[in-house]
Amino acid sequence: MDTDSRGEGVTRGWLASDLDLDAGGSVPPAPEEGVLVLAGDLAVRGSPHWKALAEAYRGRTVLWVPGNRDYHGAPRRPAKTDPDLAREAARRGWTLLQRRTWPDEDGPPAPGNVRLAGCTLWTDFALGGDAEGNMERAAGTQSDYRWIGGWGERWTPEEASAEHERGLEWLTEAAEECRVRGEELVVVTHHAPSAGSLRGDGEDAACRASDLEEWVREWAPVAWLHGSVEGPVDYRIGPTRVMASPGGWAEVRLEGGAT
Repeated sequence: MDTDSRGEGVTRGWLASDLDLDAGGSVPPAPEEGVLVLAGDLAVRGSPHWKALAEAYRGRTVLWVPGNRDYHGAPRRPAKTDPDLAREAARRGWTLLQRRTWPDEDGPPAPGNVRLAGCTLWTDFALGGDAEGNMERAAGTQSDYRWIGGWGERWTPEEASAEHERGLEWLTEAAEECRVRGEELVVVTHHAPSAGSLRGDGEDAACRASDLEEWVREWAPVAWLHGSVEGPVDYRIGPTRVMASPGGWAEVRLEGGAT
């Protein structure tokens, strides 16, 4: 367990996402200590860059939530690909956070009384109030619906929206369990929980974020860490700190009541 050298009551974490290694991105060097949280969009399936990532973070505690681009090139839909991702993560010494908590739910929480709950959390396409129109546009413009799934298993916006509902249901169960145990929750997803994380109202906004501010205020996680953005994010929804750090590391001190 990596803990902050300044005290035993804190889990020191580092957040990064959207490395986009197949599009010219680079592997950021590992910080000296702390848990490494990778919030998705690292490289496409089968890319040689995965080997570089494994070497760069060898021996470290790495928690990985896959992003949509991490599924590009997969011959099957994401839910059927996840077991493969879990095995690949384990070979690297990483933990795949896909509807999974860290530490595992049958063990004690991390220092600071925190437990991380992670999943990709595809969007519901409802930003702007026109989910049907947003899904129709996404099907014609977003590469996810060309590059995920093979013949007969092509991924669709409708399936992504249904997967969003399943992911949010799982997160709610995890939040309930943390509340019963008196633990602090940290949510890790690839897609964002609010339009507040985005820069403007681009055509792909509904593919990057859902409006979950009411959920965040109800369950009040210590932090919500995510990706699927082009620039750094750091703001609050009520007491919850919302953060993203595309392309490089940002420190996150995970402890009850503050980050």
